[in-house]
Amino acid sequence: MKNSRIRRLYLADRLITPDHIIPNGGVLCENDKIIAVGGISGFAMNEKLELFQFDNAYITPGFIDTHIHGAFGQGIN
Repeated sequence: MKNSRIRRLYLADRLITPDHIIPNGGVLCENDKIIAVGGISGFAMNEKLELFQFDNAYITPGFIDTHIHGAFGQGIN
C-alpha cells in the first residue's frame, strides 16, 4: 500500500488564533491534522495541494467540551 499524504490549505479573510487575528490567513492540514497556521504568503502552492478559499469568512478554533457528568448513567445518584 502506498503511503499517501493528503494536504489541504484552507484560506479565509481572517484567521483567529489564541494570540491574535491574522488577516488573509490560512490553515494547512495533512491527513486531517493541522500542521501550520499563518498568513497566506507563508504557504507554498503546488499541484498536489487541495485549496479551499473562503471569501468574507473567518477561520476560528473549534471548541469541544469533553467535561461531562452522568454520561451513560454514570455518576447519577
